[in-house]
Amino acid sequence: MDACLIAERRPMLRAVAEPEAIERLGSQIKESPIGEVRVPVRVANPDAPDRSWEAEFLVDTGATVSVVPVDVLNDLCVEAIDVARFYLADESSILRRVGLARFVVAGVSR
Repeated sequence: MDACLIAERRPMLRAVAEPEAIERLGSQIKESPIGEVRVPVRVANPDAPDRSWEAEFLVDTGATVSVVPVDVLNDLCVEAIDVARFYLADESSILRRVGLARFVVAGVSR
């Protein structure tokens, strides 16, 4: 599946770092038996916040970008602003379009 990588101006999980934000997440955080943590996320076009998509995201605390399917980004009218090279675990690299989107994690946005 083709995907476009998008990143917000600030790290996605910064919004949940404050104690009151973590408390609000409460029951919305889902942890699997193998230690995966998932949270509800709304991805929106920063210029048209009413254009949004909701899904459950896997939390990767070391990630610097988030991956959203390209068809979703197209539906939200999120435009690519650049192309970036990403290095994979097998030492190969891929080029992907990148753009900006707003992420609301479990109802928290900063």
